Amino acid sequence: MTLGRAWKGPASAACALALLGAVPSGAAAATTSSEPHPAAARTFEGGAAGWTATVRQDGNGLTCSGLLHIPGVTCPVVSNSWQAGGGDGFLRTNVATTVGLLSTTTVDWTSPSFTVAAAPDLASLGYELRGSSGTLLDLGTATVGADLVDLGTRTTAPLARAAPPPLSSVFVGAGGSVSPALLQAGHSYAIRIRLTLPTPVGLAVSGAVELDDVALQLTDLAPPTDLSATVAADTVGVRVHGAVDSHGQPTTVTVDYGPTTAYGATTSAVVNGSGPQPWSLALAGLRPSTEYHYRVSARSADGALQSGDGSFTSPAAPAQDGAPMLIGSFTSQQRIAVFDLDASVTSAVVEVLDRDDGTVLSSFPDSDLDGSVTISMPTRPGVYRVRVRRTRSGGATASPTVEAVWDVDVVPPSVAGTLVIVSPYSSSERARTVTVLGRPLDAVSAQVRTLDADGRAVGATGALGSDGSAAVTLPETVGSYRVEIAFADAAGNSASVRSLPLQLTAPVTQPPDDGGGGGGGGTRTPDDSARGGGAGGGGGTDGMERANAVMPYPLAVATVRCAITPGSSVRPAAHAGICPGRRVIGRIAPLRRTVGGVRVTLRAQVPATIGGANTLAFAVGQRGGRLRAVRWTLNGRPLRGPTLRAAQLRSDGGRQTLTARLVPRAGRAVTVRVIFRTNAA
Repeated sequence: MTLGRAWKGPASAACALALLGAVPSGAAAATTSSEPHPAAARTFEGGAAGWTATVRQDGNGLTCSGLLHIPGVTCPVVSNSWQAGGGDGFLRTNVATTVGLLSTTTVDWTSPSFTVAAAPDLASLGYELRGSSGTLLDLGTATVGADLVDLGTRTTAPLARAAPPPLSSVFVGAGGSVSPALLQAGHSYAIRIRLTLPTPVGLAVSGAVELDDVALQLTDLAPPTDLSATVAADTVGVRVHGAVDSHGQPTTVTVDYGPTTAYGATTSAVVNGSGPQPWSLALAGLRPSTEYHYRVSARSADGALQSGDGSFTSPAAPAQDGAPMLIGSFTSQQRIAVFDLDASVTSAVVEVLDRDDGTVLSSFPDSDLDGSVTISMPTRPGVYRVRVRRTRSGGATASPTVEAVWDVDVVPPSVAGTLVIVSPYSSSERARTVTVLGRPLDAVSAQVRTLDADGRAVGATGALGSDGSAAVTLPETVGSYRVEIAFADAAGNSASVRSLPLQLTAPVTQPPDDGGGGGGGGTRTPDDSARGGGAGGGGGTDGMERANAVMPYPLAVATVRCAITPGSSVRPAAHAGICPGRRVIGRIAPLRRTVGGVRVTLRAQVPATIGGANTLAFAVGQRGGRLRAVRWTLNGRPLRGPTLRAAQLRSDGGRQTLTARLVPRAGRAVTVRVIFRTNAA
């Protein structure tokens, strides 16, 4: 096809290229589906819609099985049900205990199965959580994870992890983008939402986690459509520009051109987005007054679109002294000026002028003579003129000017769909990991900072990584904190979003395990191992034995009240968030015994200060078997568990004896004693 018009000089001219075989507008649009089906399986309108719940409880052979297993007392009672409300309904997991003993409850909500017809180009998962009616979620130890289960291969892939839902009357959204590679055409899948709910020591627990609006959204993007192209010549040169609908995926636009239909030269650019996306490609190496053929194509992962042949005649002479072309947004103070240079130009400067009187406001030299310079508009928004001044052996010449409009961008980035997740939610560790879902599209920077309970910034400010994650370190003071992300756009507008409150708990220190005796004057029983020292004596174990000691579970400690000085009704004031309490004199060494053929280790976790949220806790680790029961006494008085509060310990440095009677499943029981001293902290 011939344009029917040839350019005789640098004057502007243009003509559109008809596209042969182009996909009509609106054809082959992107398709989006949501799983599981039907819609009631996502909204829970009218029932659970095929979702099932399974419960697994781990009490280390004691609290959720065996001698100490008392449902609702030592081991939580779990109920899973569908609840009506909120216009449709939701799923609920309720957990309750009367006495808090160490255990972990895991509840898996599994969706009905669904089959993926075609591998998606985009995928995302969304669901909503709510915590209600109790103290369970105040502990900050619950975790929620979403997984994709391939029912054919029986493999599981993680989709999203969420912070514990706050106690609230409203649901809080969670989820994020999903790698499309996880879903294969023809495979059947199910979505699994896993709730992990630890029960701490010495604290009655009750509460519910509620789940709603679970949807895996799959999008199959279309091949490029609506490709248009126009050839234009102006003071900058010859270029082909137009638009293409790339349907949300990277699309390469290519212009092939040359003196015949064999073309021979090519230039390309990549565009992305939804709706018509503009593109512009300059044609280099053209001879004056020559007819050229060209064609345009657009290609993405889902297909290609190509035009028929078109032709144009190049200008009679190159535009060596034309005005610059400006690249960049009207709301950006910085622009890129592109202009033509020939071999005779020895220097070039781009000038920004006042629109009304032509005064030169600023100059930007092209130091490397590559025909492009980054310029900056004056600090006051408005309309300006830009030109390029070229210098040759005969002197300097000024090009025609082009207008540069600078509009003020006063709209801050939208953080309505942004979620800040900090992990772990509650811990004695100061290091935390920050994950941001739904970053604002127009944000060019994101600063991370930590806030205390009063909203004051504490610690250093960092930057959010390109993957949406960052690492923060909380201050040393025990308490509540938040993480704030401040987003800024190119115009300097800012908006911030904060995480839910997170907790830094008091650290629990662990004494070195050297196998030696501790305290004074321990008593050995006939069943004591030959290599293990008595509670107060020496002995020790070899390095291999220490390395193989296995602790069956981490200790959780519950918050206790401040200690009261004996004989006084006045509660001492807290200092730096820690109530005055007790301190162990010296150290408490670990003890090892063989009980009924089972190798047992008794170990103490000793915080620097015992009081407030800190307790002196003992744990029994087993290897090769399970004990039937452990019975505790302190100074001859029975204990409910191995966790001691400040009020139970002496403040005068006197001797105290903790006794643990270890009862095996077979064989004779063994009594071990730990003797230690404590004074006022």
